Amino acid sequence: MSEPAYARNKITRSIHVTYALSFLCDVCTGLFGFALSLYTAALTDRMGASPAEREFWVGIVATGWGAVYLFSAVLLGKLSDRIGRRNSLAIAMAGFIAMNVFVLFFASHPLHLFFALCGVALFFGFVFPVLEALISETTEPFGQRFHARSLSAFMISWSTGLTLAPLIGGFFVAFLDHLVAFAYLIAHATLIAAIVLLFVPAPRKAKEHLAVANVTSAGDERTDAFFTNLPKPTFKFLQASLLLLPLAFAFCNQIFFSIYPPFGERHVTGGFILNGADPALVVGVLTFALGIGRTLTFWHTGRLPKRLFTTAILLAPVAMAAGCLVIFHARTADVLLPAFLVYGAGTGYAYAVGLILLMEMTRTGKGLKAGLYEGIIGGGTFASTLISTFISQVDASSPYLLATLFAVGTSAAIAILFAIQLRRPA
Repeated sequence: MSEPAYARNKITRSIHVTYALSFLCDVCTGLFGFALSLYTAALTDRMGASPAEREFWVGIVATGWGAVYLFSAVLLGKLSDRIGRRNSLAIAMAGFIAMNVFVLFFASHPLHLFFALCGVALFFGFVFPVLEALISETTEPFGQRFHARSLSAFMISWSTGLTLAPLIGGFFVAFLDHLVAFAYLIAHATLIAAIVLLFVPAPRKAKEHLAVANVTSAGDERTDAFFTNLPKPTFKFLQASLLLLPLAFAFCNQIFFSIYPPFGERHVTGGFILNGADPALVVGVLTFALGIGRTLTFWHTGRLPKRLFTTAILLAPVAMAAGCLVIFHARTADVLLPAFLVYGAGTGYAYAVGLILLMEMTRTGKGLKAGLYEGIIGGGTFASTLISTFISQVDASSPYLLATLFAVGTSAAIAILFAIQLRRPA
């Protein structure tokens, strides 16, 4: 085998490994967050807490992610540009294992769970920005079209992991015990660490492989001239969307992943479709439907011509708002399943369009730029859970009205910005 062919094989393996890590790492966060939310409710019940106190602690624990990830994603994403993707991921998994050990053997109060989620958010600042930068750096030399589709496949991988995680958590809680999930995650993170150490190349090796591979592509495969011919007002509209879309994605998603599980376990019925199912399993299935919608639109965004990105930007928050409104009112799985599916589709476009645009506009310091994108997500998750902590004590369903209003507000802001850029000369 020639040296360029050998280097290409190494690059291909690195891309596939990144997809696998994307899937496995989101199983970590999805399962940890889902199980932690239900475990928080169980601990407050054991303490004899009132319904208002129960909602308070569920919300307080949920704020742990955003309060730390808001900073860790930016700072550690930048640090990963210096110490390397491989070292960053290994450190993250060691920390994640320690947090699960803490929950298993030392946590006896909801405040302990808050600190555990803070710890996970800290260490995962070394995961998502790192993986996003890694897949972008590895695939960008092969052209814009390949780069966009690789980012799409990467997002499908993590979305699949996040889709399955609540379903797995629902089975653990329904048929075993809350703590089984955390024991499983120790083994899961150990597997990830082994994959990182065995298959993620050191920075020097990765650069050598890209240099030796002698990457060449036909002109029409390398670029679709989207950024070259972009009018300045449109470019500014896309920049504003890069801020608004991940913010809306995070603000609403954290409510449904961290606040909704205990609410759904207590107030939602299986209806005709899930008649007789355990409440925890019903919530897991609903969140699974959200993930299916998100995953489908991740796939579609990677194949969407960039001239249609504006359409996706305009429609994403509308779909989110429609799904949120139904979720706020409905209490049976028959109605909630399609609502979660529509909501998930909206979040898929919101996240995917933003990330693809950011990575294609960025040429250097991808770890920092990915960290900034994830930092916006951290800010959204912190704000939504903090507000939900207090308003849910008045009405347990109020966080889902909050998500609806935020999605409506985002949709209105994007529509106004779009109208303004249409009136400005190029």
